[in-house]
Amino acid sequence: MLCDMVDSGAMSTAAKQLRVVESVTETQGEGSLCGACELRSTASTCLRCGTTLVLDGRWVLEKKLGEGGQSRVYEARSLDDGARAAIKVMSLDRARDWKNVELFERSAKVLANLDHPGVPKFIASFRVEANAIVLFCLVHERIDGETLKAGLERGERYDQSKAREVLREVLGILQYLHSLSPPVIHRDIKPSNLMRRTGGGFVLIDFDLVRDEGKPDGGSTIGVGTPGYAPIEQLMGDAVPATDLYALGVTIVTLLSRKDPSALREKGEHRLDFEPHVHVSKDFAKLLGGMLEPAVAARFQTAVAVLTSLEAKPSTSKSRRVRRDDSLAESESERPGILTKIEAKVRADTVRTTSWLALFIGVVLVSLLVAQGFGYRLDDAESLPTPQPALTQAPAASAFEAEEDPNKVREALLRGHWSGELAGTQLSVVVNAKGDNLEATAAERDGTIRPTMSARINATGLVSLLGDFDVLDVSHHLNCSGELAMGGTSIRGTCDETLSRKESKVMESFPFTLSATQDITR
Repeated sequence: MLCDMVDSGAMSTAAKQLRVVESVTETQGEGSLCGACELRSTASTCLRCGTTLVLDGRWVLEKKLGEGGQSRVYEARSLDDGARAAIKVMSLDRARDWKNVELFERSAKVLANLDHPGVPKFIASFRVEANAIVLFCLVHERIDGETLKAGLERGERYDQSKAREVLREVLGILQYLHSLSPPVIHRDIKPSNLMRRTGGGFVLIDFDLVRDEGKPDGGSTIGVGTPGYAPIEQLMGDAVPATDLYALGVTIVTLLSRKDPSALREKGEHRLDFEPHVHVSKDFAKLLGGMLEPAVAARFQTAVAVLTSLEAKPSTSKSRRVRRDDSLAESESERPGILTKIEAKVRADTVRTTSWLALFIGVVLVSLLVAQGFGYRLDDAESLPTPQPALTQAPAASAFEAEEDPNKVREALLRGHWSGELAGTQLSVVVNAKGDNLEATAAERDGTIRPTMSARINATGLVSLLGDFDVLDVSHHLNCSGELAMGGTSIRGTCDETLSRKESKVMESFPFTLSATQDITR
């Protein structure tokens, strides 16, 4: 039937294809893999697509190690000396757009100039072109080990000690990357991009999204990153060293909780509610919280700052989720010494308490004598005149005190001249009284003036600021509210900011403080 349907030319083609299949079947498990179609063959070129199987005249692909959305990673062998390496291959027909090709080539250029044991050693990069097929190849050190994601998938669990080990080592890698000039920002830290070497130590892999600040456009790309691990500023097209710190914080929480970050995010918020899902000390939870601040200005700014906090002497307070016996890691042999220290502390506390009691009694007796000498009795103390505040003293009025007269709070606010910066934004704000209301003006930190913001005080002394403006091509909508703080020299509150860019929209919340910059009197 087949012969009746095709001509002799087609028959010849079918016969050739049949011979190719037979050849491949016979050599299954032998020979080299094709980087384009993954056909294995002992020939010098792929029998299916014609691509050379000896890449760059040296490398042959032996087995696939992993696969991403647009690239594959293979273990390769050098025909020169038998050395093993890892080769990442991106085929042009698999790339979603040309930007992904640029990112791939950028990662090769950046990796070629890095030298750190926590970064794969660069070997070579090149292109392979044959029969309209284009392969982009990056050759680097073959890491013997597994990713942290693979460990989680096989059931590995982390306690605080193991999480601290990961955090400490990766911070060392980031300290190196961020200290370069210009800094190298990875932008895709997550469990699948961190490997633990078989012999110990961690390696940060996959630099496909690395930000190269040496490029004229800064290497910025809108919307790149892994959801859940990429902070707001990265999704809006910006990235700073603190961006990597956020992703590392999410990674540590993922290791401890074994939960996807999306399952830990507070509803309607950009903050991770991670504490109920992990068993760590209060100090470690506080450190993670400082890495996970949604507002970049409120976050740890450098790897060195996090390392300093990590190595700081822990406080004696414990998280409510940490069992008391978890905090006593001392061995049996250390317990006698610990008991001796506890007994000594109890004795010292007893002596200290006795001394304070004696001092208190002495002060009372002296007060009685002084009061009698000046003709006053202690029960007349309320009749003593109250000292009046100096002209430069801040008002006692405070919106945080329920018994405070709202009118006094309002009057105190109207007498002030306030200025400060809104954390998480690029705005400096000045608030002045204008008649019976407030007027606010905002400026970029480079001095560019923005339209006047709406400012007002309600009947209870609550200050609100409202503004809409554009910075570059990002539209900002600010809605802030605050109160006169205790002491009266600052207005403190929170801001909700909605940022819109093209069809994307995000919202973040952050604290703000405005300080009085002129004398305030009652």
